[in-house]
Amino acid sequence: MISVIISSAKPKLLAATVKNIEQTVGLEFEILAYENADGKKSICEIYNLGIQNAKYDILCFMHEDLLIKSINWGEHVLSVFKKHTKLGVLGVAGCAYKTYAPSGWDVEGNEANVKCINYIQGKQNADVDGVHIYYNPSNKHLETVAAVDGMWFCTTKSIAKSHLFDEKTLTGFHGYDLDFCLNVGQNHQIAVTFASQLRETPLAL
Repeated sequence: MISVIISSAKPKLLAATVKNIEQTVGLEFEILAYENADGKKSICEIYNLGIQNAKYDILCFMHEDLLIKSINWGEHVLSVFKKHTKLGVLGVAGCAYKTYAPSGWDVEGNEANVKCINYIQGKQNADVDGVHIYYNPSNKHLETVAAVDGMWFCTTKSIAKSHLFDEKTLTGFHGYDLDFCLNVGQNHQIAVTFASQLRETPLAL
């Protein structure tokens, strides 16, 4: 069972995402979507609210402009967390190291094969094929990283409650993913899965 937590700004995008989850998740779930079109609440506030209200043990945080293409992805997420007991965060795009210099979760270039990414970057026109961005340097189903992109990631409710998002420092809509991963990563593993796939696209709705 999975609780999906979404900060929503566009009702039509949210409706498409909810329908997509219903068709693909493959197990019992709930969606905790919080309307935030005016941006009065930071994404950290929204996500912390979802953590407190979630009823299932696995939490999925995702943007509302995503369409998940993998069928029964919920079963995959549960099986990965069950098999890898030290896992703290599971995403679909991440980087194997974080520089000391201020930055997001990513690094420029991939000469050292440190990026681990598996998603389709969609186009404004939903009928146009997107670009599959795929970096899997070790050809594994699961790759350990330092941090993941916040577009989509999962964790457990117990971990989330012990590492709440930093509402005081991060008052906007960026940096929450890196901060959360660096905190959780002190005691747990962070990983990217290559068994599931999603499409990120600003749907023309």
